[in-house]
Amino acid sequence: MKRLASFLGCLSVLFAPVDVRGAAAPVPDSEAVRELTVRCAAGKLDAAFLAAFHAVIIERVKRSAFQEGLTDDFWDWLQAHPELREAALLAVAQGGSKVASNLDALRRKHDQAVLSHPSLAVAFAAAWSADGKTAKPRRYWVDGWVLNGREVPTMSDSFLWFVENSNRMRVSMTTTPWPLLTHLADSFTPLAEREWAQTKFGSRKTSGLRDLFAAVPYKLDPKRKEPCTLESFLRLGGPCTHNVQFADGVFDSFGIPSGWAGGPGHTYPYWFEEREKPKGYVFHRINELGNRDGTIRNPRGGDEIHEDDLRLLAAASSFSERARSFAVAAAWSFEHLPKDAPIECEAILITGIRANPFTTEAGNALARATAGRRISRSAAGTTWLQIAGFLQHHPDRLVSWLEKALPPSAKPGKPAPEPTLTGERGLLDAVALACTKDKRTELLPKVQRLRERCQEARQAESKNPN
Repeated sequence: MKRLASFLGCLSVLFAPVDVRGAAAPVPDSEAVRELTVRCAAGKLDAAFLAAFHAVIIERVKRSAFQEGLTDDFWDWLQAHPELREAALLAVAQGGSKVASNLDALRRKHDQAVLSHPSLAVAFAAAWSADGKTAKPRRYWVDGWVLNGREVPTMSDSFLWFVENSNRMRVSMTTTPWPLLTHLADSFTPLAEREWAQTKFGSRKTSGLRDLFAAVPYKLDPKRKEPCTLESFLRLGGPCTHNVQFADGVFDSFGIPSGWAGGPGHTYPYWFEEREKPKGYVFHRINELGNRDGTIRNPRGGDEIHEDDLRLLAAASSFSERARSFAVAAAWSFEHLPKDAPIECEAILITGIRANPFTTEAGNALARATAGRRISRSAAGTTWLQIAGFLQHHPDRLVSWLEKALPPSAKPGKPAPEPTLTGERGLLDAVALACTKDKRTELLPKVQRLRERCQEARQAESKNPN
């Protein structure tokens, strides 16, 4: 721990005022940052770590422009409700300070509804935070042509509708993790159309809603002289974008988190269903063209995500939602320490991954940390092998993470990069076996190229032992 003590003694700048997407510039060091660094090095996912994590997030919000939109008692209110606080501050860490101002706006109008439905409230605050231009809760709605003539509900009205109709929803509005519910909270389906869908399809079981995409007659150029609505989509037909708008809108009406996936040249719906035995969540999609990993607009803003990200989200939430939250907090904390932070801080990331190995944020963080040598080779090798054991049915993500984590091929005229972890041969054997068992043999050439990169790095290291 000598390096850690030395690091803390000289740490002078870290964390910046943060806009809604988390951009940073140096500001003076704080006790909160120092404490979080110590907790990361300790590697324990406990109350002390959470307290340190929360303190840093609150500090960031208080330095941001969106602090102006918060009422004076917001932090006292949040402190008084621990379950809500944990989810909200994690959402703020990932989505930016506007998540806090959105949550405050919701609780000022619907305090009791927010407290009785904390996960749903945080989902709405996160899904409506993507526009960082103003402090006013506003969401950028894709494909605005669909909105002409439709009364899109506000964040507040849409949230309250789901609360008041929670007993009719097919996914729990109280226990479903907020990251899943963000795929519901970004709904632009008008309230009247939700009621129409409830009347039209209310007698169907959830499994009976899976063919909604095919319910709209397929027409490349529908003659539309009236606003787009769920009823007119069904009556007039349309291309795939109309089919998916209809399916997505009806899923919204039943509280089923859903959205669009697409590519190339096609859009299709995806959604999450809740299962009872074993308790958890299942990712579904409909795509006649067959591509397995379409791109998806992230309801929390930022870059597009992929279907495989949502498959892992369902797996992580089913494995242990609390452990998933801890793992995300651990990954965020590790990645927001200075790049020259002591290597002991790798402990928090490793502990988070072991708590829930399906967590995409932690996997991405480990890939970057391995490539950047911010984690020891032996610890990286052991942790990746453990992840490979859990993600046997997710070989796509294993391969894509390792493509980032393992040393790249040498550039012409340049020395080969050093190895980034130990035990590459056994790890890649496990990944190849997972690809074969999951019938994803098209991934095997990528695994072979990873072997060649690792071999090249080892050969270069043996020639230059110093």
